[in-house]
Amino acid sequence: MMKIISSGVSILNHWLKPRYLQEILLGILPFLIAGQLMSIIVLFPAGLRGQVDFRHLYTAGYMVRTGYGHELYNYDAQKRFQSQFVAGRQPTLPFVRPAYQALFFMPLSLLRYRDAYLIFLCFNLCLLGICFLLLGSKLCGLACRHRWLPAALFLSFLPVSLALLQGQDTIILMALFTGAWVLLDSKRDLIAGLLVGLGLFKLQLVIPILLIFIIGRRWRFVRGLTAAAVVVSIVSVWVVGFEGTWAFSKSLWSVGSGFASQDHSVDVLFMTTFMPNLRGLIFGLFAGRLPMFWVQFMTLFSSLAVLTSAAVWGRENLQGPKGFELALSASALASYYFFIHDFTIMLIPILMVLSRTMGSDEEQNLSHRLSAWFAALLILTPLITFLALKHFYLVALPLAGFLGTLVFGSKRMLFSDALQEKRIAPQLN
Repeated sequence: MMKIISSGVSILNHWLKPRYLQEILLGILPFLIAGQLMSIIVLFPAGLRGQVDFRHLYTAGYMVRTGYGHELYNYDAQKRFQSQFVAGRQPTLPFVRPAYQALFFMPLSLLRYRDAYLIFLCFNLCLLGICFLLLGSKLCGLACRHRWLPAALFLSFLPVSLALLQGQDTIILMALFTGAWVLLDSKRDLIAGLLVGLGLFKLQLVIPILLIFIIGRRWRFVRGLTAAAVVVSIVSVWVVGFEGTWAFSKSLWSVGSGFASQDHSVDVLFMTTFMPNLRGLIFGLFAGRLPMFWVQFMTLFSSLAVLTSAAVWGRENLQGPKGFELALSASALASYYFFIHDFTIMLIPILMVLSRTMGSDEEQNLSHRLSAWFAALLILTPLITFLALKHFYLVALPLAGFLGTLVFGSKRMLFSDALQEKRIAPQLN
């Protein structure tokens, strides 16, 4: 049996060589570029007409600037302002963010919606360029044969273009995460935690990262994130008051859970099957086949299991950038809600894993090579949105595989180090 397993591993190692991976990446680039063109053709005109997600961010900034901050989470007020200042006869998108984020959009609300949308698009493009510059020096493995390949993959990743054209705030989050990755690489954990904490406007992604680092006992990072959380919480309460804060907590549950609130203050429900995470996967496979209680229980149990496993097995690796990549991937998979534009943040671990693997042909073990192939698959799978958007939850499968190889690779590395110490100890004695 051991010979069969060893033979199988040898065969996989042969066929998963990085040089084959690079050919695959070059082969899928035309499909990625085609996806980019389709998204631009469809979404850019819609963005100018106010039919994209930026409408609720723009309106939130306007409401706070003009003294209506106390009504920031009042659905009727949001609907009124969005219809008046953005575009009428469009579904109202509720602002479900901590109130401190609305302060960022106050200056943009001084402009007409169309001008504000274009300026925010340019701002996000600049942030994207900064992210690439910060990560560029670490992408030498991808650029070893084609210098343009890192930039091509960076710009052709479909979730990036959707986040840009939708006017989403995910690019801001990616910039904060990129800065945190660089700081962790320089062993400045406290400041890295501060940057991640500023991204609490995406609670569903930052809180799981915090939990992983708490379980992993990375206290400097946790202290930085907690300090940022305290500051943004105080600012948010100052903007909307305690009553508005309570309204925010209720709207967060109503929108995220998929159930309308009792007072119908929020009547926009997110499609769970659009989520490429565990929640979307379990809901897509078992909703209608099992009672909702068991679907929710399976989601909660599996999400906690993923976060705990990533923290415990990768504990020794959480102190550096690789640990942050692991935590980020686990957060994406176990998040409460996670859509295709949020998938933008996965570009950090995807490109880093690809670069490390392709930069070394012989030294990578099987788990590292598998993680690189899953990374390549994750670059391609967002194109499912054009074919079967309602089944986008299936993207959670390669995401789970990617995370599994990261966790297993970390665990195997630690086991190998421990084994090597045992072999050396008798020689020293």
